[in-house]
Amino acid sequence: MAEHPFAAEVARLYQLMNSGPGQNPDALREVRDILSRIDGGRRLPGYVGEKTGALGGSFGDWFSPRKWNRANDDGASARSFLHQDISNLDGALRLAYASAPPE
Repeated sequence: MAEHPFAAEVARLYQLMNSGPGQNPDALREVRDILSRIDGGRRLPGYVGEKTGALGGSFGDWFSPRKWNRANDDGASARSFLHQDISNLDGALRLAYASAPPE
């Protein structure tokens, strides 16, 4: 599948996942900055917008004082969901850029 111009940002999101779980306002701020760059500072419609929104929520839980351990499994479920959300965003971006008309 095609690459997209946000590959470095997606890689950084995977790195930031390792900055948790638990409260980490600096990492959460960086996540929000990255997601804002990906969607151009506007809420994108469609699949990519849906995935950036979901990922923002997942990182919000991951860097929350308590929500990361809702399942009482030391964060394993939250980490798994977060990893899947990053992967879903990467896939959505690949798909969007593969189907974009050439410039």
